Amino acid sequence: MDEQLTKRHAAWCSGLQRAIETDGWGQVVEAVEAYERLAAQLTQEASQFHQLSKDQSRTIEKVAGSLDLRVKCLSAVDGERASPTKDDMEDVLEVALDKVLESVLSDTPQVFPLDLGAVARRRGTKASTVQVVEEADDLVDDESLTAAATAAAAARRPRRKGETYLDLFLDKIGLKDASTYTNPTLVISVIDRDGNAMEEKHETFVGSCSEPQHVSFHARIQLETSLKDMDERGAAIFFEFYHYKPKKRKQSCRCWTLLEMDEVAAAAADSTTDDGSNALVLELYQKPMDPKRKRIHLFTVKELYLHLQLTHKTTP
Repeated sequence: MDEQLTKRHAAWCSGLQRAIETDGWGQVVEAVEAYERLAAQLTQEASQFHQLSKDQSRTIEKVAGSLDLRVKCLSAVDGERASPTKDDMEDVLEVALDKVLESVLSDTPQVFPLDLGAVARRRGTKASTVQVVEEADDLVDDESLTAAATAAAAARRPRRKGETYLDLFLDKIGLKDASTYTNPTLVISVIDRDGNAMEEKHETFVGSCSEPQHVSFHARIQLETSLKDMDERGAAIFFEFYHYKPKKRKQSCRCWTLLEMDEVAAAAADSTTDDGSNALVLELYQKPMDPKRKRIHLFTVKELYLHLQLTHKTTP
């Protein structure tokens, strides 16, 4: 790990710890200044470290967004903004910022401990439709998360001209206990027949239990690997349902599913829409996810599935 990055990371954590302590002492003005100062530092300094992965950069941007939200909460005079709280900021420090550099060593994606979507909904902002790249700033109606969308778009691998790619619309997942999950997300991977990842993982923002036995995401994902490359390497697209366990302060995979190339081809052949899109439902499997597709067991016999839509896009 880069020594300069390690030093800056330690400084960020110390800065957030001091801000939280000041917040806890009831020194509102000083706490606001400390949070604002650190948010600016994170936004400016994190972009200078190119060795950060896309997921790590997004976590840091979410931390900065959380700091901005806490500032607005402390600065509110109408008493309407009750969250995020000081305790929420402690979770942001302990679970997200403190461990952000460790995530590069783990295959388990990091779940952000603060449900920014819930904060947005309490503030009356649009949070029902979240597009991971193009609409990330719709999650909260402040400019604090706009940087996340910009950074993600910049980091995305460009699509090659004349080749066909997949756009995914992740609608919802069926679970009998859907309302019990904290910070539910979907993690999407493209993995070849040998178990090797072909691009970085994608993670949706936090979903919501909008109907009985279903967690809705309404998230759009643009895959970076062409259909040709996926087909040549016998790849499949994997979807893992993750949720956050507050007591254990960790993320856990509940179930998973996959989409193989023959299913993609069949969906394209069956499409009757002008844009070539097609709705699919995928059965769910028991954890752990097996990238080599040798150990696959049904998660439930109930009619509960992952609902998504595929669209084939050829780059002009």
